[in-house]
Amino acid sequence: MRSIGLPDLPRSNRVRQRRSEESRDKLKAYKNRKRLATNTPGVTIRSDTIGIPVIKRTNNRLRKKYTLTLGNGVEMLLPAIPVIHLGWRVLSTPLFLLMGALIYGMVTLPEFRVSEAVISGADRISPVDIESISEVNDQPIFFINPGAIEEQLAEAYPELTGVSVEIDMPAQVAIHIEEKDPLFAWRNNEDVLWIDAFGSIFPPRGEADLIFTIESEEPPPLMITHSDQIGSLVKEDRNGASYIGKQIDANIFEAAVKLKAAFPDVETIAYNPRNGLGWINENGMKVFIGISMDDIEAKLNMYSQIEAYLKNKGVQPSMISVAHLHAPFYRTD
Repeated sequence: MRSIGLPDLPRSNRVRQRRSEESRDKLKAYKNRKRLATNTPGVTIRSDTIGIPVIKRTNNRLRKKYTLTLGNGVEMLLPAIPVIHLGWRVLSTPLFLLMGALIYGMVTLPEFRVSEAVISGADRISPVDIESISEVNDQPIFFINPGAIEEQLAEAYPELTGVSVEIDMPAQVAIHIEEKDPLFAWRNNEDVLWIDAFGSIFPPRGEADLIFTIESEEPPPLMITHSDQIGSLVKEDRNGASYIGKQIDANIFEAAVKLKAAFPDVETIAYNPRNGLGWINENGMKVFIGISMDDIEAKLNMYSQIEAYLKNKGVQPSMISVAHLHAPFYRTD
């Protein structure tokens, strides 16, 4: 039996049918992808950059190739030598070594070390003492600080009025000092102080031509510039603090100078806080006339009368005071 089939479709219809099937397949695939994208959970990305490729470049240095001709057209390739480019950093190492050697030479070479200081102006202070304070011997000239040496010398020797230190290459140090000239001495039992023409007190050192000496049982009275210093000065006196670098009382200083001018032969002047200034005669007796020189003639007349009276009585006093004309007195102890 012969089957009756469907008539063959024209070619154009088959093409349209195939394209329709392909469109349906693409639409179905699109819907499937959209459904999967909706059901897939989201992914959180914390990095700012994604997928930045890292390119690792090989640091290849250029190398020079050298060939050695052996003859008969035969050549041998020698090992390649890298090409070196010299920069400014290459010079830093030899420069550093050169500077280090230079500094080492300046510190260690004897040409830059001070053998001894040249000291001038020292009269009573020993140059050896100045060198011991300055500490410049066998020191590199580059380590010496003139300002520091001047401060050390001024602190160690209050009797200096000026200090100057100069250095010169390759290794020379010159120290010039100026000393105070003492005018008279103040002797307090075993303690002796020197006082210059400006009233400055400083320790005795060496020999000096003194005009006179003041003998006292107490240290010299100090000049008070402010009223609030009275308590501190009394405390210093009780504690026996040093009087070095301070000023003597201007009234006492002026009276002592006037007394010496009035009695040129007097070499030792006596001082007592109650009776002021006086002198010690050839018999060792102390005569006090006070601080003021205004009534000097009347005081001297009173002293002569008292001395003559005691001599007639056969009394040898140890002290006569005419500091107060209306209340003179004497002691025999």
